[in-house]
Amino acid sequence: DLKYARKVGEAPNTLVIAALSIAILPHLCELATGRRWEEFGRVMTRTIRMVVLFFVPLAALCVVLRRPIIQLLFDRGNWTDYHLSHAGDALGLYILSLPFFAIENPVQQSFFAMQRMWTPTLIGFLGTGFHILFLFVGIEWLGFGYFAVVALVYVAARAFKNVILLAAMRYHVRILPWRESVVFLAKALAVTMGVILATHYVYAAVRRVVRLERYRRHEVVL
Repeated sequence: DLKYARKVGEAPNTLVIAALSIAILPHLCELATGRRWEEFGRVMTRTIRMVVLFFVPLAALCVVLRRPIIQLLFDRGNWTDYHLSHAGDALGLYILSLPFFAIENPVQQSFFAMQRMWTPTLIGFLGTGFHILFLFVGIEWLGFGYFAVVALVYVAARAFKNVILLAAMRYHVRILPWRESVVFLAKALAVTMGVILATHYVYAAVRRVVRLERYRRHEVVL
């Protein structure tokens, strides 16, 4: 169940952000070579905001539709309710790491453009250590179940790593001005809440009008 949820959760990052990171790297290298740090910071700020504005509402939509998404992609009538619920819950937890995954790629590319390879490498070691520590404390010390801890560790570790990455980037380049960032986050939150409400009510209306379960039956019709 965790494996299937992770496949779905990583798909948007693989399809969109990997391509964006590759596309933006030459421009960042050009700005860094010319030591145009103010413009470099503006490009990174716009990129991070664009990523947040797209992937935070997308993650919220996937949380609301976590079980239907699993059913649509994987269930051919042979999944039990137990596995549908667990895979859906795993997707709902794992997808919360999507915005952090999405931010990580362009931020790392910015360090590469500045030829500061050691910074993201060392922070990556810290993130890996936090990942292992989170699993150990959650399972061995606190006694939580494997399912919840493994599903949550991706969110916690990515958030931990990317907060440090952004702090390190702000130390070198002026990105994400505080006042403008607070206003932007408030707008992004409003958009996300709109997406959540629209998704919930539209899906509820569709379920009332169209009996989706009947289309999942394995029957031969003559």
